[in-house]
Amino acid sequence: MPENRLDYDHIVLVSIDTLRSDAMASSPVRAWPAKYRTTRRPRRSILDELAASSAWFPNCVSAAPYTSASHASFLTGHWPLRHGVHELFNRALRTPTLLANARAAGYRTMMKVDFPLMLGEHLGFTREIDEYIVRDDDAAVRFIEGNRRACTFIHFSGAHIPYGFGDHELSTGEFARVLDAVEQECGTSRRRPRTSAGSAAAGPYQRYLDIVDHLYRSGDYSTLFSMYLDGVDRFLVTRFAPVLRRILAALDGRRALLVVFGDHGEEYDAESFAHQNSLSDGVLRVPLMIHGDGVAPGCHRSRVRSIDLVPSIHDLVGPLPPAEADGASLAATIAGGDAYPVRDAFAQSYIADGREHARQVKQALLRPGSRGPLPHTLIGEAAYVGPWRVVRRLGEQYLEDGAWRVRPVEPRVRFERERPDSTWEAVAHAEPPPDVLARLDRYNALAGEAPADRAGAAGTADSALRDQLRLLGYRI
Repeated sequence: MPENRLDYDHIVLVSIDTLRSDAMASSPVRAWPAKYRTTRRPRRSILDELAASSAWFPNCVSAAPYTSASHASFLTGHWPLRHGVHELFNRALRTPTLLANARAAGYRTMMKVDFPLMLGEHLGFTREIDEYIVRDDDAAVRFIEGNRRACTFIHFSGAHIPYGFGDHELSTGEFARVLDAVEQECGTSRRRPRTSAGSAAAGPYQRYLDIVDHLYRSGDYSTLFSMYLDGVDRFLVTRFAPVLRRILAALDGRRALLVVFGDHGEEYDAESFAHQNSLSDGVLRVPLMIHGDGVAPGCHRSRVRSIDLVPSIHDLVGPLPPAEADGASLAATIAGGDAYPVRDAFAQSYIADGREHARQVKQALLRPGSRGPLPHTLIGEAAYVGPWRVVRRLGEQYLEDGAWRVRPVEPRVRFERERPDSTWEAVAHAEPPPDVLARLDRYNALAGEAPADRAGAAGTADSALRDQLRLLGYRI
């Protein structure tokens, strides 16, 4: 903990949804070049400029491969099994966020989100928020400019499907031009895939998702990943950089702490469709940058966890009430560049059965008020322990009659060992120490130690929310 804490006027957290760490040009850890055949390379951007003047952690492990659960860990400092939002879309937060603690300390609080479905009231994210803004970057900047003392969270969806565009930017001429170009490049303009509803006259968003699905079924993972990198570049230049420059200008002359992070990455292979069902290191490894007064710039390549952010900020800020967290403080590293121990990291993926979801929605329509929590299946989990990474697969998704189904499978375990360049290589089962799996089992025991659920189940999403989730690329 630093000896002299800073009484910050502003604490600003910025999230870039679906940004994996090695999608940044200056990332020192790159896993994708060895996997994908692509001439696309990330272009240097404002993120690389920010990283050079920040305490930069390019090897931050996210606690989950989907938006709600990952953000909940970044904002609470708790593992998903403790804060409650461990499934894809089901239960509400049961532990306070950094913003709630900041509000108790006298800060004005604001959340601006591009995905109100994933980061909204029904999952508990808006508790203790003075102003909640949906998809309005200008309003978010004005809030920072107009408040002397504020703690804010700003979420961007631009790197999510469809790549480089948010769901409120799809009517632009640029999106239409990109869509036509992608169809030409992929050879699907003359044999356009039919939509899940069987209609050949699909809207532009569905056409794009059909192309993604066509490429995935064809095993053309390299083209999909090239599209992802291209979209990240487009988003950072056209939308993110102008807003970030305005935020930095608004913070100029004020005591401020700015945090920028990704919630999860993107991956395509036989086990990974984008991110939701993936435990790939490319999905779980995200960038974390901390910039501002009292921060010692430097790149720290050793592993940290998303749950370490909140205890670090609490140590740096001082006047916030003390927070109990599962994470460990990195304040001494952020303020003084000190070394830190490498700690265990865990992640899990829970998937809802699409047919069961449809059954519950139908039941709710016939019998209002009858719906309950949507059952989820734990299909996989990962543990990072020292130089080892273990992935245990417990279920799989498959397509049946137009709906994504989930079934348990005999557990399959894969061990990986860390290379000198911080990437991973598979090894035989017998080599790793047996304690690696034991620690994963102890992590699962946290579910029985979680605090009582303050808000109960968020409930099953109705058909309109389910359609929104599908259009965001989630397989339910």
